[in-house]
Amino acid sequence: FFFFFFFFTNMDEMREIRVLVLGDEGVGKSSLISTYVSQIFSPVPPKMIPILVPPSHALPSVRATILDSSTADPIDLNGIDSVVLVYDLHRQSTFESLERVYLPIIAERNIPTILCASKVDKGTNPPPALLSLLSKYKFVHCCISVSSKTLLQINELFLTSMAIILYPLPPLFDLTTSELKPLAVKAFLRIYRMYTSLKTLPDSSLNTFQTHYFSAPLLSDDILGLKKIVSKSSPSSLSNGDFTQEGFLNIFKMFIMRNQLEMPWTVLKAEGYAVTEELNLECPDFKWKGRMPASAERFLEGMKDGCGDGIGVDIQRVVEVIE
Repeated sequence: FFFFFFFFTNMDEMREIRVLVLGDEGVGKSSLISTYVSQIFSPVPPKMIPILVPPSHALPSVRATILDSSTADPIDLNGIDSVVLVYDLHRQSTFESLERVYLPIIAERNIPTILCASKVDKGTNPPPALLSLLSKYKFVHCCISVSSKTLLQINELFLTSMAIILYPLPPLFDLTTSELKPLAVKAFLRIYRMYTSLKTLPDSSLNTFQTHYFSAPLLSDDILGLKKIVSKSSPSSLSNGDFTQEGFLNIFKMFIMRNQLEMPWTVLKAEGYAVTEELNLECPDFKWKGRMPASAERFLEGMKDGCGDGIGVDIQRVVEVIE
């Protein structure tokens, strides 16, 4: 189901992002940074110097600086864009420190944060209180279990810490319910209706969607694979072999739940939605011509013709009629 991203090209302006790695002594902060940079596990100093990370294939519009920290120094969040907050899966005290020490300080700045459970190669389950922690602190986007020793999810950890600045989770997804937020549902369904006037989305329309946003069509096997994955978790995602509205929404939900927020944000940005704390549905910059059902295009053209140069057209009312 990664086919969307094989065709994804990031055209955003270059961003400078500063990532701070926090956590108790001995949780593996320096090892995480060193392993990410070198792609090997080796002994490291007690505290790493700032690491400059150039643009990558995954995030071509990001230049990042990764900053290590020491419990001997005061926590300095000035100029920090995101935080990787680390605890040791095998030391309960380091998990308890998250809420006792670090999260209240980060909350004052509301800085996007990734929780990191380190040393997962040694086994053990997440703490029972993890879910309540995620629901309490809305600026915490997710928790990623990693191992510096085996390189497990090290790249994902730091790429996610950068990506959450470009492609934030909170406007789209509610971690407490594991569901798309209502405004996101409304925005995605607006886009759905730009590609079909039916109750389902034919494969040809899905391909038009794919080609418009990701610059290449889907193969038949890709479409079948996507349907298989999405319908496995929600059988009502398909009707007579085509995606329903629910299925279309579940495509976005699938990518979001796998921390691949480039996909939904690529679509939303293309339609004029800005990266804000809440989606603004007032007047998205729909580039609708040639992609909406013919009846909807005729309606909009009639509205435009009836108002001359467009002055006096209530765009929000137009959108509501389309919906």
